[in-house]
Amino acid sequence: MNEQQDSTRVLVVDDDILMRMLFSLFLRRCGVHGDVVGSVQQAVLRLAKTRYSLILVDGHLGDGTGAEVSAFARRESHLAGVPIVAISSDSRDEHIQQLLAAGVNQFMKKPVTGDNIRDLLEQYSLIPANVERITPQTVSTADDL
Repeated sequence: MNEQQDSTRVLVVDDDILMRMLFSLFLRRCGVHGDVVGSVQQAVLRLAKTRYSLILVDGHLGDGTGAEVSAFARRESHLAGVPIVAISSDSRDEHIQQLLAAGVNQFMKKPVTGDNIRDLLEQYSLIPANVERITPQTVSTADDL
């Protein structure tokens, strides 16, 4: 394995381009590096060679499921113990159970906000100490985002 790792590196897997852009923005504003991909295939390629601090995965992807991504991650020894959070609009019990059985640690229902993502990063102690919480008062122009 050609292992790479920044101090905090998050993999985001979502097939919706707008969600990928939002997750990237949320992570950047929290001082966290995010690798953002749109398919199971792309996720598997990243997971095979990169050590992540956290994996965020959509439940349903164009070429498979978040459960497939999670199961692959759980088979990779260098990802042992890395938290996996499924973020999906599908909150049916059977869907959530399938994700949990594949190795997901936590489920969040879409839509999610920047505060939800920040809280999640704080839960796993992944936000650098020098990053302040963004409030409406700290965002004055589009350049602040």
